[in-house]
Amino acid sequence: LAEQVKAAGLKPGLWLAPFMVEKRSRLYLEHPEWMVKDSEGQTVWCTEWRGCPVAVLDGTHPDAQAYLKHVFSKLVDWGFEYVKLDFMVYACSGEGGCYHDPKATRAQALRRGLEAIREAMGDHFILGCTTPLGPVVGLVNGERIGTDITPFWEPDEDLYAETPMVPNVCRNIINRSYMNGRLWISDPDTHIARMDNNRLTKDEVVLWTYVLFLAGG
Repeated sequence: LAEQVKAAGLKPGLWLAPFMVEKRSRLYLEHPEWMVKDSEGQTVWCTEWRGCPVAVLDGTHPDAQAYLKHVFSKLVDWGFEYVKLDFMVYACSGEGGCYHDPKATRAQALRRGLEAIREAMGDHFILGCTTPLGPVVGLVNGERIGTDITPFWEPDEDLYAETPMVPNVCRNIINRSYMNGRLWISDPDTHIARMDNNRLTKDEVVLWTYVLFLAGG
């Protein structure tokens, strides 16, 4: 597949969630000891994904780090030059999580796991997404600096502080514009200008376009 992508003049990349481990996955069935535990030694289930409970790969566990190096080295060997690492916030495990290294902070757990991936990827491009920003500085080439963009100014319901919608994304991009070229290449998410499946007005599309220019990434 990577060879076919390259033959088309494109760069082969993959979108992955390296710290999310489904309960039904082979990784969890074979190595539950690599997951973040609670104070009683039981697996911490951080969320659900498509109806399946999700555990957290412990970035402080040496065997988990070796596993990440193996997986991403294999991807590089197969010819993939770009990865988007999403949902990395789960590496921080939330309240009640206990790491293999009991002295590690949640930020260190994320960073150690990402360091293993960085080592395996070499000079290839890593885009971070859905992550605390501080712990990934120096390890990612690009970083999403806001929530997902959406084709509406605001949703009909379920408003919360960081609802994915144009005003929130614009605010984050403007406030974090200084990061581009200093910490990483900033990723503001995609441009939206389509006519179908789009509730943005023409003026709102123009605003979003200019904000993308402000992002600089």
